[in-house]
Amino acid sequence: MAGLWAWMVLFAIGLQQPIPKQDLQARLAQAVDLPTAGERRKAARALATDRTVSLEQWLASCRQFSPLSRVPAGSRTDTVNLRVAGKWQQTPIHLYVSKRYEADQPAPLILAHHGAGGSGAGMISLWRPVAEALGAVLVAPDEVGDNQGYRFQLQERQAAQAVERWARRQWNVDENRIFLTGVSRGGHLSWDLALRFPDRYAACMPMIGGPTFLIDGGRNNMRYLENLRDLPIRNLQGSLDQPALLFNLRHAFRKLQGFGASDAQLIEFPELGHQFDFQAVDWLEFLGRSRRQPWPKQVIRLAARKGEGRNSWVQIKTFTRDVQEEFKLKVEAEHWNSLDEDGRKLHYMEQVDQKTARLEVHWLEAGHFQASGRGVKSFSLLLSEAMIGEKGAVKVEFGGKVRRKKGRPSARVLLEEFVESFDRSFLPLARFDFP
Repeated sequence: MAGLWAWMVLFAIGLQQPIPKQDLQARLAQAVDLPTAGERRKAARALATDRTVSLEQWLASCRQFSPLSRVPAGSRTDTVNLRVAGKWQQTPIHLYVSKRYEADQPAPLILAHHGAGGSGAGMISLWRPVAEALGAVLVAPDEVGDNQGYRFQLQERQAAQAVERWARRQWNVDENRIFLTGVSRGGHLSWDLALRFPDRYAACMPMIGGPTFLIDGGRNNMRYLENLRDLPIRNLQGSLDQPALLFNLRHAFRKLQGFGASDAQLIEFPELGHQFDFQAVDWLEFLGRSRRQPWPKQVIRLAARKGEGRNSWVQIKTFTRDVQEEFKLKVEAEHWNSLDEDGRKLHYMEQVDQKTARLEVHWLEAGHFQASGRGVKSFSLLLSEAMIGEKGAVKVEFGGKVRRKKGRPSARVLLEEFVESFDRSFLPLARFDFP
Protein backbone atom coordinates (compact mmCIF):
# COMPACT_ATOMS: atom_id res chain seq x y z
CA MET A 1 0.00 0.00 0.00
CA ALA A 2 1.46 3.37 -1.08
CA GLY A 3 2.67 5.44 1.83
CA LEU A 4 3.32 2.68 4.36
CA TRP A 5 6.55 3.15 6.19
CA ALA A 6 9.80 1.72 4.84
CA TRP A 7 10.15 -0.94 7.51
CA MET A 8 6.77 -2.35 6.54
CA VAL A 9 7.79 -2.51 2.87
CA LEU A 10 11.04 -4.31 3.70
CA PHE A 11 9.14 -6.70 5.97
CA ALA A 12 6.69 -7.48 3.18
CA ILE A 13 9.43 -8.05 0.60
CA GLY A 14 11.62 -10.13 2.84
CA LEU A 15 9.15 -12.37 4.62
CA GLN A 16 5.92 -12.66 2.66
CA GLN A 17 4.72 -15.41 0.39
CA PRO A 18 1.59 -14.92 -1.68
CA ILE A 19 -1.51 -16.22 0.09
CA PRO A 20 -4.72 -16.85 -1.86
CA LYS A 21 -7.31 -14.15 -1.26
CA GLN A 22 -9.93 -16.79 -0.52
CA ASP A 23 -7.88 -18.18 2.36
CA LEU A 24 -7.56 -14.79 4.05
CA GLN A 25 -11.26 -14.09 3.48
CA ALA A 26 -12.17 -17.39 5.07
CA ARG A 27 -9.96 -16.74 8.08
CA LEU A 28 -11.41 -13.27 8.55
CA ALA A 29 -14.97 -14.56 8.20
CA GLN A 30 -14.34 -17.27 10.77
CA ALA A 31 -13.21 -14.63 13.29
CA VAL A 32 -16.04 -12.22 12.45
CA ASP A 33 -18.67 -14.93 12.93
CA LEU A 34 -17.60 -16.01 16.40
CA PRO A 35 -20.50 -15.47 18.85
CA THR A 36 -18.93 -13.15 21.45
CA ALA A 37 -16.76 -10.05 21.41
CA GLY A 38 -14.19 -11.78 23.61
CA GLU A 39 -13.86 -14.70 21.22
CA ARG A 40 -13.59 -12.37 18.23
CA ARG A 41 -10.90 -10.29 19.91
CA LYS A 42 -8.89 -13.41 20.79
CA ALA A 43 -9.14 -14.66 17.21
CA ALA A 44 -8.04 -11.27 15.83
CA ARG A 45 -4.95 -11.30 18.01
CA ALA A 46 -4.08 -14.79 16.82
CA LEU A 47 -4.44 -13.71 13.17
CA ALA A 48 -2.23 -10.69 13.81
CA THR A 49 0.66 -12.90 14.98
CA ASP A 50 0.85 -14.67 11.61
CA ARG A 51 4.07 -13.28 10.15
CA THR A 52 3.37 -14.85 6.77
CA VAL A 53 0.64 -12.27 6.13
CA SER A 54 1.56 -8.63 5.59
CA LEU A 55 -0.44 -5.67 6.83
CA GLU A 56 -1.08 -4.77 3.20
CA GLN A 57 -2.61 -8.20 2.60
CA TRP A 58 -4.87 -7.90 5.65
CA LEU A 59 -5.97 -4.43 4.52
CA ALA A 60 -6.85 -5.70 1.06
CA SER A 61 -8.79 -8.61 2.53
CA CYS A 62 -10.74 -6.28 4.86
CA ARG A 63 -11.62 -3.98 1.97
CA GLN A 64 -12.89 -6.92 -0.10
CA PHE A 65 -14.81 -8.61 2.72
CA SER A 66 -18.06 -10.07 1.41
CA PRO A 67 -21.39 -11.29 2.85
CA LEU A 68 -22.20 -14.92 3.52
CA SER A 69 -24.66 -15.62 0.75
CA ARG A 70 -26.68 -14.31 -2.16
CA VAL A 71 -30.27 -13.83 -0.97
CA PRO A 72 -33.08 -13.53 -3.52
CA ALA A 73 -35.29 -10.45 -3.78
CA GLY A 74 -38.70 -10.34 -2.16
CA SER A 75 -40.30 -10.85 1.25
CA ARG A 76 -39.92 -13.62 3.78
CA THR A 77 -39.57 -14.27 7.53
CA ASP A 78 -36.58 -16.05 9.06
CA THR A 79 -36.18 -17.25 12.62
CA VAL A 80 -32.58 -16.61 13.56
CA ASN A 81 -30.60 -17.81 16.59
CA LEU A 82 -28.81 -14.70 17.88
CA ARG A 83 -26.39 -14.26 20.75
CA VAL A 84 -27.87 -11.64 23.09
CA ALA A 85 -26.66 -10.74 26.59
CA GLY A 86 -24.75 -14.00 26.92
CA LYS A 87 -27.64 -16.22 25.78
CA TRP A 88 -28.95 -17.59 22.50
CA GLN A 89 -32.23 -16.00 21.46
CA GLN A 90 -34.59 -17.25 18.76
CA THR A 91 -35.63 -14.10 16.91
CA PRO A 92 -38.23 -13.88 14.10
CA ILE A 93 -36.97 -11.39 11.50
CA HIS A 94 -39.19 -10.06 8.71
CA LEU A 95 -37.32 -9.17 5.52
CA TYR A 96 -37.73 -7.43 2.22
CA VAL A 97 -34.97 -7.30 -0.40
CA SER A 98 -35.43 -4.86 -3.27
CA LYS A 99 -35.50 -6.27 -6.79
CA ARG A 100 -32.77 -3.72 -7.53
CA TYR A 101 -30.37 -5.35 -5.06
CA GLU A 102 -27.13 -6.59 -6.67
CA ALA A 103 -24.80 -8.70 -4.54
CA ASP A 104 -21.70 -7.02 -5.97
CA GLN A 105 -22.95 -3.50 -5.14
CA PRO A 106 -23.24 -2.24 -1.52
CA ALA A 107 -26.90 -1.53 -0.75
CA PRO A 108 -28.64 0.64 1.86
CA LEU A 109 -30.00 -1.13 4.94
CA ILE A 110 -33.18 0.01 6.73
CA LEU A 111 -33.54 -1.32 10.29
CA ALA A 112 -37.17 -0.97 11.38
CA HIS A 113 -38.48 -1.63 14.91
CA HIS A 114 -42.19 -2.10 15.63
CA GLY A 115 -44.39 -0.72 18.39
CA ALA A 116 -45.71 -2.43 21.54
CA GLY A 117 -47.95 -5.37 20.74
CA GLY A 118 -47.00 -5.25 17.06
CA SER A 119 -44.58 -7.17 14.89
CA GLY A 120 -41.95 -6.58 12.26
CA ALA A 121 -44.47 -7.50 9.55
CA GLY A 122 -46.17 -4.13 10.00
CA MET A 123 -42.88 -2.29 9.53
CA ILE A 124 -42.25 -4.18 6.29
CA SER A 125 -45.63 -3.01 4.96
CA LEU A 126 -44.88 0.58 5.95
CA TRP A 127 -41.40 0.82 4.47
CA ARG A 128 -41.51 -1.66 1.57
CA PRO A 129 -42.24 0.88 -1.22
CA VAL A 130 -39.37 3.09 -0.03
CA ALA A 131 -36.98 0.13 0.23
CA GLU A 132 -37.86 -1.03 -3.29
CA ALA A 133 -37.35 2.43 -4.81
CA LEU A 134 -34.11 2.91 -2.88
CA GLY A 135 -32.72 -0.50 -3.80
CA ALA A 136 -32.44 -1.29 -0.09
CA VAL A 137 -32.57 -4.26 2.21
CA LEU A 138 -35.33 -3.85 4.83
CA VAL A 139 -35.04 -5.76 8.11
CA ALA A 140 -37.71 -5.71 10.84
CA PRO A 141 -37.28 -8.02 13.87
CA ASP A 142 -40.00 -9.09 16.28
CA GLU A 143 -39.58 -8.17 19.95
CA VAL A 144 -38.76 -11.41 21.75
CA GLY A 145 -39.65 -10.10 25.24
CA ASP A 146 -43.05 -9.20 26.65
CA ASN A 147 -43.73 -6.77 23.79
CA GLN A 148 -45.36 -4.26 26.12
CA GLY A 149 -43.13 -1.29 25.32
CA TYR A 150 -39.51 -0.23 25.44
CA ARG A 151 -37.89 -0.89 28.84
CA PHE A 152 -34.53 0.79 28.19
CA GLN A 153 -32.67 -2.40 29.03
CA LEU A 154 -29.25 -3.51 27.84
CA GLN A 155 -30.76 -6.74 26.53
CA GLU A 156 -33.06 -4.81 24.18
CA ARG A 157 -30.20 -2.74 22.76
CA GLN A 158 -28.02 -5.80 22.32
CA ALA A 159 -30.86 -7.66 20.59
CA ALA A 160 -31.25 -4.82 18.08
CA GLN A 161 -27.49 -4.74 17.51
CA ALA A 162 -27.39 -8.51 17.01
CA VAL A 163 -30.06 -8.21 14.31
CA GLU A 164 -28.05 -5.45 12.62
CA ARG A 165 -24.88 -7.56 12.73
CA TRP A 166 -26.72 -10.56 11.30
CA ALA A 167 -28.21 -8.51 8.45
CA ARG A 168 -24.85 -7.01 7.51
CA ARG A 169 -23.42 -10.53 7.18
CA GLN A 170 -26.23 -11.73 4.91
CA TRP A 171 -26.17 -8.91 2.35
CA ASN A 172 -23.64 -6.58 0.85
CA VAL A 173 -24.60 -3.60 3.00
CA ASP A 174 -23.19 -0.11 2.50
CA GLU A 175 -21.76 0.68 5.94
CA ASN A 176 -22.33 4.38 5.31
CA ARG A 177 -26.04 4.00 4.44
CA ILE A 178 -27.56 2.20 7.44
CA PHE A 179 -30.86 3.83 8.41
CA LEU A 180 -32.61 3.40 11.76
CA THR A 181 -36.36 3.76 12.28
CA GLY A 182 -39.13 2.64 14.61
CA VAL A 183 -42.70 3.34 15.71
CA SER A 184 -43.72 4.04 19.33
CA ARG A 185 -41.73 1.43 21.29
CA GLY A 186 -39.50 1.19 18.22
CA GLY A 187 -39.23 4.99 18.13
CA HIS A 188 -37.93 5.04 21.71
CA LEU A 189 -35.50 2.25 20.81
CA SER A 190 -34.30 4.11 17.72
CA TRP A 191 -33.55 7.22 19.73
CA ASP A 192 -31.75 5.18 22.39
CA LEU A 193 -29.56 3.33 19.89
CA ALA A 194 -28.67 6.48 17.97
CA LEU A 195 -27.84 8.44 21.12
CA ARG A 196 -25.57 5.71 22.50
CA PHE A 197 -24.00 4.54 19.20
CA PRO A 198 -24.04 7.61 16.95
CA ASP A 199 -21.28 6.46 14.61
CA ARG A 200 -23.23 3.51 13.20
CA TYR A 201 -26.05 5.22 11.33
CA ALA A 202 -26.54 7.50 8.35
CA ALA A 203 -29.94 8.78 9.52
CA CYS A 204 -32.57 8.18 12.21
CA MET A 205 -36.33 8.29 11.59
CA PRO A 206 -38.28 7.78 14.88
CA MET A 207 -42.06 8.01 14.90
CA ILE A 208 -44.18 8.73 18.02
CA GLY A 209 -41.17 7.91 20.20
CA GLY A 210 -38.48 10.02 21.82
CA PRO A 211 -35.57 10.38 24.21
CA THR A 212 -36.13 10.47 27.96
CA PHE A 213 -34.54 11.63 31.20
CA LEU A 214 -36.07 9.32 33.78
CA ILE A 215 -33.92 9.18 36.91
CA ASP A 216 -33.86 5.45 37.56
CA GLY A 217 -32.72 2.43 35.57
CA GLY A 218 -30.16 4.25 33.43
CA ARG A 219 -32.98 5.60 31.27
CA ASN A 220 -31.59 9.10 30.96
CA ASN A 221 -30.43 9.33 27.36
CA MET A 222 -31.43 12.98 26.87
CA ARG A 223 -28.00 13.80 28.31
CA TYR A 224 -26.38 12.43 25.12
CA LEU A 225 -28.21 14.66 22.64
CA GLU A 226 -25.07 16.42 21.39
CA ASN A 227 -23.88 13.06 20.04
CA LEU A 228 -26.50 13.52 17.31
CA ARG A 229 -25.47 16.97 16.18
CA ASP A 230 -24.40 15.69 12.76
CA LEU A 231 -26.97 12.90 12.32
CA PRO A 232 -29.91 13.60 9.96
CA ILE A 233 -33.18 13.06 11.90
CA ARG A 234 -36.85 13.11 10.94
CA ASN A 235 -39.24 12.56 13.86
CA LEU A 236 -42.97 12.28 13.09
CA GLN A 237 -45.25 13.04 16.03
CA GLY A 238 -48.90 13.81 16.76
CA SER A 239 -49.33 16.98 18.83
CA LEU A 240 -52.18 15.46 20.90
CA ASP A 241 -50.01 12.63 22.24
CA GLN A 242 -48.80 12.29 25.85
CA PRO A 243 -47.59 15.64 27.27
CA ALA A 244 -44.41 14.10 28.71
CA LEU A 245 -43.36 12.72 25.32
CA LEU A 246 -44.09 16.04 23.62
CA PHE A 247 -42.06 17.94 26.25
CA ASN A 248 -39.11 15.60 25.73
CA LEU A 249 -39.21 15.87 21.95
CA ARG A 250 -39.61 19.64 21.81
CA HIS A 251 -36.85 20.12 24.35
CA ALA A 252 -34.59 17.69 22.48
CA PHE A 253 -34.97 19.49 19.16
CA ARG A 254 -34.43 22.90 20.77
CA LYS A 255 -31.18 21.57 22.22
CA LEU A 256 -30.15 20.01 18.91
CA GLN A 257 -30.71 23.36 17.23
CA GLY A 258 -28.55 24.98 19.90
CA PHE A 259 -25.80 22.44 19.23
CA GLY A 260 -25.82 23.44 15.56
CA ALA A 261 -27.66 20.42 14.14
CA SER A 262 -28.38 21.29 10.52
CA ASP A 263 -30.64 18.41 9.47
CA ALA A 264 -32.76 17.47 12.50
CA GLN A 265 -36.51 18.08 12.22
CA LEU A 266 -39.47 17.37 14.48
CA ILE A 267 -42.57 17.20 12.29
CA GLU A 268 -45.79 17.54 14.30
CA PHE A 269 -49.37 16.87 13.22
CA PRO A 270 -51.71 19.16 15.24
CA GLU A 271 -54.80 16.99 14.69
CA LEU A 272 -53.21 13.64 15.61
CA GLY A 273 -52.53 11.87 18.91
CA HIS A 274 -50.30 8.80 19.04
CA GLN A 275 -50.22 8.78 15.25
CA PHE A 276 -48.29 10.22 12.31
CA ASP A 277 -48.52 10.83 8.56
CA PHE A 278 -45.83 8.70 6.92
CA GLN A 279 -46.17 10.62 3.64
CA ALA A 280 -45.15 13.93 5.27
CA VAL A 281 -41.50 13.29 4.33
CA ASP A 282 -40.01 12.67 0.90
CA TRP A 283 -38.15 9.59 2.11
CA LEU A 284 -36.38 8.91 -1.17
CA GLU A 285 -34.92 12.40 -1.19
CA PHE A 286 -34.00 12.31 2.51
CA LEU A 287 -32.43 8.85 2.51
CA GLY A 288 -30.93 9.33 -0.92
CA ARG A 289 -28.71 12.15 0.31
CA SER A 290 -27.97 10.89 3.84
CA ARG A 291 -24.51 9.41 4.27
CA ARG A 292 -22.43 8.54 7.31
CA GLN A 293 -18.95 10.09 7.36
CA PRO A 294 -16.59 7.36 8.67
CA TRP A 295 -13.64 9.74 9.15
CA PRO A 296 -15.05 13.14 10.26
CA LYS A 297 -12.65 15.99 11.00
CA GLN A 298 -14.43 16.73 14.29
CA VAL A 299 -15.83 14.19 16.75
CA ILE A 300 -17.96 14.85 19.84
CA ARG A 301 -18.84 12.13 22.32
CA LEU A 302 -20.94 12.32 25.48
CA ALA A 303 -21.20 9.27 27.73
CA ALA A 304 -21.81 8.14 31.30
CA ARG A 305 -21.86 4.35 30.97
CA LYS A 306 -18.73 2.21 30.70
CA GLY A 307 -18.38 0.75 27.22
CA GLU A 308 -20.36 3.52 25.52
CA GLY A 309 -17.60 6.05 24.97
CA ARG A 310 -16.99 5.45 21.26
CA ASN A 311 -17.73 7.74 18.34
CA SER A 312 -15.92 7.04 15.07
CA TRP A 313 -12.14 7.29 15.68
CA VAL A 314 -12.48 8.69 19.23
CA GLN A 315 -13.11 6.63 22.36
CA ILE A 316 -13.46 7.69 25.99
CA LYS A 317 -11.71 4.97 27.99
CA THR A 318 -12.26 6.06 31.60
CA PHE A 319 -14.30 8.73 33.38
CA THR A 320 -13.46 10.99 36.28
CA ARG A 321 -15.22 10.23 39.57
CA ASP A 322 -17.89 12.90 39.13
CA VAL A 323 -19.36 11.15 36.06
CA GLN A 324 -22.35 9.04 37.12
CA GLU A 325 -25.08 7.30 35.18
CA GLU A 326 -27.43 7.21 38.18
CA PHE A 327 -27.37 9.51 41.21
CA LYS A 328 -29.59 11.13 43.81
CA LEU A 329 -31.00 14.51 42.93
CA LYS A 330 -29.73 17.25 45.27
CA VAL A 331 -31.76 20.43 45.53
CA GLU A 332 -32.86 22.78 48.27
CA ALA A 333 -36.50 22.22 49.18
CA GLU A 334 -37.37 25.91 48.95
CA HIS A 335 -35.96 26.19 45.45
CA TRP A 336 -37.59 22.92 44.35
CA ASN A 337 -41.00 24.00 45.64
CA SER A 338 -40.73 27.26 43.73
CA LEU A 339 -40.44 25.45 40.38
CA ASP A 340 -43.29 24.24 38.18
CA GLU A 341 -43.17 20.76 36.61
CA ASP A 342 -41.22 21.86 33.54
CA GLY A 343 -38.83 23.89 35.69
CA ARG A 344 -38.09 20.82 37.82
CA LYS A 345 -37.34 18.80 34.71
CA LEU A 346 -34.92 21.41 33.45
CA HIS A 347 -33.23 21.67 36.84
CA TYR A 348 -32.70 17.92 36.89
CA MET A 349 -31.32 18.00 33.37
CA GLU A 350 -28.75 20.59 34.40
CA GLN A 351 -27.52 18.31 37.18
CA VAL A 352 -27.36 15.37 34.78
CA ASP A 353 -25.27 17.37 32.31
CA GLN A 354 -22.72 18.06 35.04
CA LYS A 355 -22.36 14.32 35.62
CA THR A 356 -21.94 13.43 31.95
CA ALA A 357 -18.53 13.10 30.30
CA ARG A 358 -17.94 15.10 27.12
CA LEU A 359 -14.98 14.79 24.75
CA GLU A 360 -14.45 16.85 21.61
CA VAL A 361 -11.52 16.15 19.29
CA HIS A 362 -10.48 18.03 16.13
CA TRP A 363 -8.19 16.56 13.49
CA LEU A 364 -6.21 19.63 12.44
CA GLU A 365 -3.66 18.00 10.15
CA ALA A 366 -1.66 14.78 9.90
CA GLY A 367 -0.34 13.99 13.37
CA HIS A 368 -1.93 17.04 15.04
CA PHE A 369 -5.14 16.97 17.13
CA GLN A 370 -6.88 19.31 19.54
CA ALA A 371 -9.05 17.87 22.33
CA SER A 372 -11.22 19.34 25.07
CA GLY A 373 -13.69 17.91 27.49
CA ARG A 374 -15.02 17.31 30.96
CA GLY A 375 -15.28 14.18 33.03
CA VAL A 376 -12.72 12.40 30.83
CA LYS A 377 -9.83 10.69 32.57
CA SER A 378 -8.35 8.92 29.54
CA PHE A 379 -9.19 8.42 25.87
CA SER A 380 -7.93 6.74 22.70
CA LEU A 381 -7.61 7.75 19.07
CA LEU A 382 -7.94 5.05 16.38
CA LEU A 383 -6.20 6.50 13.36
CA SER A 384 -5.73 5.78 9.69
CA GLU A 385 -2.38 6.20 7.97
CA ALA A 386 -3.41 9.60 6.62
CA MET A 387 -4.06 10.88 10.16
CA ILE A 388 -0.63 9.97 11.55
CA GLY A 389 2.34 12.30 11.25
CA GLU A 390 5.79 11.55 9.90
CA LYS A 391 7.57 8.60 11.53
CA GLY A 392 4.45 7.71 13.48
CA ALA A 393 4.30 10.94 15.47
CA VAL A 394 1.01 12.17 16.98
CA LYS A 395 0.54 15.37 18.98
CA VAL A 396 -2.61 16.14 21.01
CA GLU A 397 -3.40 19.42 22.73
CA PHE A 398 -5.52 18.55 25.77
CA GLY A 399 -6.06 20.11 29.18
CA GLY A 400 -3.62 22.92 28.57
CA LYS A 401 -0.81 20.50 27.71
CA VAL A 402 0.70 19.15 24.52
CA ARG A 403 1.01 15.37 24.64
CA ARG A 404 3.13 13.49 22.10
CA LYS A 405 3.07 9.81 21.18
CA LYS A 406 4.68 7.59 18.58
CA GLY A 407 3.31 4.46 17.03
CA ARG A 408 3.35 2.32 13.93
CA PRO A 409 0.84 0.48 11.74
CA SER A 410 -0.40 -2.65 13.46
CA ALA A 411 -2.24 -5.69 12.13
CA ARG A 412 -3.53 -6.26 15.64
CA VAL A 413 -5.23 -2.83 15.77
CA LEU A 414 -6.68 -3.33 12.29
CA LEU A 415 -7.98 -6.84 12.94
CA GLU A 416 -9.35 -6.23 16.45
CA GLU A 417 -11.39 -3.37 15.04
CA PHE A 418 -12.46 -5.25 11.92
CA VAL A 419 -13.70 -8.48 13.52
CA GLU A 420 -16.04 -6.41 15.68
CA SER A 421 -17.33 -3.93 13.10
CA PHE A 422 -16.35 -5.52 9.71
CA ASP A 423 -16.61 -1.98 8.37
CA ARG A 424 -14.80 -1.79 5.02
CA SER A 425 -14.80 2.02 5.01
CA PHE A 426 -13.27 2.40 8.51
CA LEU A 427 -9.91 0.62 8.76
CA PRO A 428 -7.68 2.15 11.47
CA LEU A 429 -4.06 1.10 11.61
CA ALA A 430 -2.87 2.50 14.94
CA ARG A 431 -4.22 3.26 18.41
CA PHE A 432 -2.88 6.09 20.55
CA ASP A 433 -3.85 6.31 24.22
CA PHE A 434 -3.92 9.58 26.17
CA PRO A 435 -2.76 10.76 28.56
